Amino acid sequence: FPYAASLCEDLEHKYVRYQAIRGSLKRYVVSKVSVIYLSSVLVMVLGSMVFVAYCRTQGPWANGEDLGPYVNGVYERLVESGHYGWYCAFYALQLGFLAGILSVLSALFSLYITNKVTVFALPVLIYKVVLDKTGSGMYTVLVFRAYNKPFEKEWQCLLFVFAISAAFAAALAWGIYRKLKARM
Repeated sequence: FPYAASLCEDLEHKYVRYQAIRGSLKRYVVSKVSVIYLSSVLVMVLGSMVFVAYCRTQGPWANGEDLGPYVNGVYERLVESGHYGWYCAFYALQLGFLAGILSVLSALFSLYITNKVTVFALPVLIYKVVLDKTGSGMYTVLVFRAYNKPFEKEWQCLLFVFAISAAFAAALAWGIYRKLKARM
């Protein structure tokens, strides 16, 4: 979320106009959305791995009886072979794709909402209240969970999740482009 308010700051200081004259508005939006998305994914993966490394210094990786839900998921071969660190890294990558979507969504909200606290809180609220419900009739983000295995191969599952995430990010980038074009 650190880049969410950057679009408003760029509009306030007329940096968007400068970039549109110098290059194009499309390039500006693509580069801004790419930086927001990739930094969110990177922060999620690195932050998760630092947390996992810290937890690893406090105790063993896993207890033999507690592996039930993880053995039936996407990266079950990694868990079965004892590569828990790689499992955590790939799972953090999948959740990083979701974090990237939420960060770009926050950037889109910043073009409509001037209150920065609301801009930062709204994607979290949308995730917790609307998307994270697993009941019938509710939207779900189970595709980003490691225990959901839509394909047989792990790389296919990871590619599928990335494709969904990239499609959402592209749709949000299109929304950002339309709003910036209207404001200029």
